[in-house]
Amino acid sequence: MTTDQPPAPARAWYQRKKTWVISTGLLILFLLILISLPFGISFGLADFLKQHGARQVHIENIDFNPFTGRLLFQNVRAQADEAQDLRLDRLELEVGWRDLFSKRARVHAVNLQGLQAEVDMSDSKTLKLSGLSFPLDEGQPVPVDDSAPWGFALDSVEIRESELTYREKDLRIELFLEHLALQKLVSWNQQVVAKLNLNGQVNKAPVEIQLNAHPFSEAPVINGRLSLGAFSLADLQPLLTRNDGPNITGMLSLKQAFQLTLSTSNEIQWRTQGQLEGTELNASMPQLTSQDQSTRWDGEVAGSYSQAKGLLLDINGELSGALPALKLPDQTIDLSLARYSWQGGVNLQQGTQGMTLKAGGDLQIDDAQVIQANGDPQRISNEKLRLKGLSLEMKQDEAGQLSLTQQGHLSLAGLGVVQHELNAGLSALQWDGSFSLQTTEAAPELTAQGAGLLEGIHAEEAGDRGQLVNLKQIKLAGFNLSSDNQAVLEQAVLQGIRLTGTPGAADAMVVTEKLTLNDIRFSETTGLGIALIEQQGMQSRISLDKAGQSNFQVFAERLQRASMGGQPEEVPTDEQGKPLQIKIDRLVWAGDNQVHFSDQSVSPAYKTVLKVESLELKGVDSNRPDVASPFKLVGSTGRHSKVKVDGELTLFQTDPSGKINGRLEGVELVPLSSYTTNAIGYHLDSGELDADIGLTLTAGEMAGKNHLIIRRLEVSQVSKAQAEKLNAKISMPLDAALGMLMDKNDTIDLNLPVSGKLSDPNVELGDVINTALGNALKKGAMTYLTTALFPYGTVVALLKMAGDASAVQLDPVEFEPAMAELDDKDRDYLSKVAQVLKDRPKIAIKLCGVATALDRQALNQALATKAKASEKAEKEGAEKSEEPPNAEASSSKQSPAPVVSDEELMALAQRRAELVEDYFVKQHGISAGRAAVCRPVLNEEAGAVAKVDLQI
Repeated sequence: MTTDQPPAPARAWYQRKKTWVISTGLLILFLLILISLPFGISFGLADFLKQHGARQVHIENIDFNPFTGRLLFQNVRAQADEAQDLRLDRLELEVGWRDLFSKRARVHAVNLQGLQAEVDMSDSKTLKLSGLSFPLDEGQPVPVDDSAPWGFALDSVEIRESELTYREKDLRIELFLEHLALQKLVSWNQQVVAKLNLNGQVNKAPVEIQLNAHPFSEAPVINGRLSLGAFSLADLQPLLTRNDGPNITGMLSLKQAFQLTLSTSNEIQWRTQGQLEGTELNASMPQLTSQDQSTRWDGEVAGSYSQAKGLLLDINGELSGALPALKLPDQTIDLSLARYSWQGGVNLQQGTQGMTLKAGGDLQIDDAQVIQANGDPQRISNEKLRLKGLSLEMKQDEAGQLSLTQQGHLSLAGLGVVQHELNAGLSALQWDGSFSLQTTEAAPELTAQGAGLLEGIHAEEAGDRGQLVNLKQIKLAGFNLSSDNQAVLEQAVLQGIRLTGTPGAADAMVVTEKLTLNDIRFSETTGLGIALIEQQGMQSRISLDKAGQSNFQVFAERLQRASMGGQPEEVPTDEQGKPLQIKIDRLVWAGDNQVHFSDQSVSPAYKTVLKVESLELKGVDSNRPDVASPFKLVGSTGRHSKVKVDGELTLFQTDPSGKINGRLEGVELVPLSSYTTNAIGYHLDSGELDADIGLTLTAGEMAGKNHLIIRRLEVSQVSKAQAEKLNAKISMPLDAALGMLMDKNDTIDLNLPVSGKLSDPNVELGDVINTALGNALKKGAMTYLTTALFPYGTVVALLKMAGDASAVQLDPVEFEPAMAELDDKDRDYLSKVAQVLKDRPKIAIKLCGVATALDRQALNQALATKAKASEKAEKEGAEKSEEPPNAEASSSKQSPAPVVSDEELMALAQRRAELVEDYFVKQHGISAGRAAVCRPVLNEEAGAVAKVDLQI
């Protein structure tokens, strides 16, 4: 021990004092630090905020208790230039210190109230918070820490009455947190369930969120509910525009329960259930513009995704809404749906092996319209569309080949189509069937099956110009489309067909009760084939207007004008450019079928009705145009007439060939006066016709002979000009020709030849009738007279008489010169002529006596002979009286040679005609009115024969 050291007690006291001083100092320092710590935090926070751009900072109170870990901020304000102030009414933190020793950062409680801040992310390198700038170190490598990670926990977080505004360039989102509560977020305990509840507003749209999560388990799971009301999609428009998205406006609301899971195999699974609703949704993009009045989804969506399995999606629920306008500007197409609804499910699987899509359910669409505004407006509208029991499956393999199958029930109501000037549609459609599409490297293969019913089919011209087509019902059975593009329809039944030709017509052009088509087949290679077409109960009206145009022509022109906008109609062709091949095995008409014909082009208008009892046509084949199709028609016309026609025709040749044979019985001729008046100038006052028709067509050339039997025919001349044309053809008046042809029963038996070219457009009906009828009457009359007068009538002369009339001159009755007597030969000949007059009571005969130079010579010679005889007698008388002859007296008494006067010759000719007339009247009882004696004729030409001409 040294002398300078204090004693032991003093040293101990010193040590104690020193320790007390140090401890007291440390305590005072700690207290000073503790007391000054809030001030330091306040100063540091204010300095931090000013360093990042705050112009003014105000902190009302900061309280920190290091022992309890409680930190309190009150009334914090930071103001930057041209920015919303950063405001914080209250922030209270409670930190757990003890967990720090276990490398765990734990916050027991966070209470925040009255936060107002604006977050601006317009600059990707800088975060601005209410005007304060905080640089973002993008791309900096994150240091790797191989030690055990720190854990963290948030036991409770509550945020009340706070507003956050998020800005990114021109995007602005305002979030108001009325109350947010987060509980039990603990990273080191996988069993703890974290909970989040949020009530607030997003851009003034109310929002509620409830979450339960296991975020730190090996397979994190999040369960929750989200409710958003009336959120304006226009607030998101800047974000969509920035990414070349559509322009969208409207309101969106949703209520969804959801679950999100991340499995240990990194497979994401999700499920949502609830409602989503959009109102007044408008979307615009270069290719599409839409206006959706309301859209609502109520259902469940479940799915998963992983690299190994790909995407799995399962959707079940109901989608409904209204789509007033959907526009495709490039195609100038507008679509609108007053209401649509889908109820069903969709399943999608997409992975490395390809894609499979399955859909099933019911689809409903009300008041749909599709309008194409390019050029002439075209519109398709539909009142109701229903797809029930729809089953749809689509598959696409890894090579890109696609297969699609569908089946279900389709119904339509109120379908309408407006194209050019045509309004068409149907009242209802029902279809049950399926189809399948399979793509291949060569060509897609499509198959389909089904049956359907269409009702209320109609078509009319726009602008109230009249109906074109009306069809009550079409029933389709046994439809099948095979993979080789062969379409087969077992039967199609059409009922209530009505076609209207002329606008405003009181009666339809065609009305059919029922039309049945059996075994219909179609393919691109073989064309259209129909085994049987059966029509029953058809009423057809064929009419010609005053210009001669038929209602069928008017109908075709109206249909073409309405449907094609006046453009010429193209003939359907196959892929080789050939006309569509048509084959009909058999066509049959049965039941009560009538064809009403009227012609307004003649006066008076002609009308008749053809009743078709049966009609059969076989073997129609456009692929074999040179093969004739046989046909057979049985019917009646007028009140009692019968019609039978059969034959065969090559229907598909430009110049057809074939044969037509027919029989007409009891056809009344009086109605045909409408045609005979204009054609031949005569009116048919009475008569009936039987006809046997035989025509042969050879490459459009017509030839044949019609055998006509006409009974009780009476005619009267109406048009002198037309009558003269016919008389010129006959070379006699019509009544004379008919009189010769009529037997005593007023019957005409006539063969009427027919010839000509069908395609000759320059042949008029009057010329045809004049030529054919004239030649037939002329030939028939001459043949009859030649036969009736044989052997005397071997030469029947046709002479042109005075004026424009014509007459038939028979062989004359010849006389010896100066004679007026009939011999036996004359009487035999005149008896045959008299029999003709008896057999043909409607004809008359004209008797014209002819005197000649030979008559004059004979009469003069007879007079001279008589004069000589008289002189001789006088001479002999003088000799008996013995008086001497007186030469001068004898010379003076001599008279000139006698001469016959013209009057005497005319009287001779007159007596000859009267002699023949007396023979007809007295010997054969012919009425004197039918045998007319004409003015006598003197013919002094050399070689002229004395005679009586007989002219009919």
